[in-house]
Amino acid sequence: MDMDTLKAECLACTRCELCATRTNVVFGQGVPDAEVLFVGEGPGQSEDEQGLPFVGRSGQLLDKYLFAIDLDRSKNCYIANIVKCRPPQNRDPLPAESEACMPWLEINSYQNLDDIQPENFDLIICTQTLPNVRMIAYDIASISYGIFASPDFLAQNKRITVPAQLEKLPLIHSKSEKVLLQGPLQSITITVEPQIRINSDEAMISAAVEGLGIALRIPLWAAESLTKSGSLIQILGE
Repeated sequence: MDMDTLKAECLACTRCELCATRTNVVFGQGVPDAEVLFVGEGPGQSEDEQGLPFVGRSGQLLDKYLFAIDLDRSKNCYIANIVKCRPPQNRDPLPAESEACMPWLEINSYQNLDDIQPENFDLIICTQTLPNVRMIAYDIASISYGIFASPDFLAQNKRITVPAQLEKLPLIHSKSEKVLLQGPLQSITITVEPQIRINSDEAMISAAVEGLGIALRIPLWAAESLTKSGSLIQILGE
């Protein structure tokens, strides 16, 4: 199946309920004979509006990093997501939604991911574990996370010195769950009932900058420029 036909079929996909709430299908972007394939979890608001993967703040930063290592989605890499439609309120994709979308990713890679051959791709980089894929995988890097809030939010609330205080404050997170916070001296688990539920680093950062609450588990690289400018402050240490 050629790429144009595959894309046309994907754009009309109704395999799961996400088709009812999407603005656009986010098919993928890049060159068919890519040297590197990047696979993200799912589209956010900006991606849903434009129909392209990684076009928000995180995508702009990704493009800068790619440029630094001589990669470009218009020349030698391809960028896609496990799910092609934005989950409502940027929640985590449900297992059934990921399973429904996996065939598009498999075909989009020109063959089943179980059988990728070296001559087709030099490297596949994925930001999370792919479901039901038997491949040799290696951890190539770790991501450090932090907890962030705006100066105005912190000025209006008591000084936060221990993780347990977070449970009583408005939190910005993807879902209700127990979250393990690991520090240099100790680790503690807190119960998170977020006031704002968002499954998008970009959207969580924007909400935190606006003073709407405390953003949990934000990649340090994603908040770096805003902490340097003073728009965000990291809470509870480095």
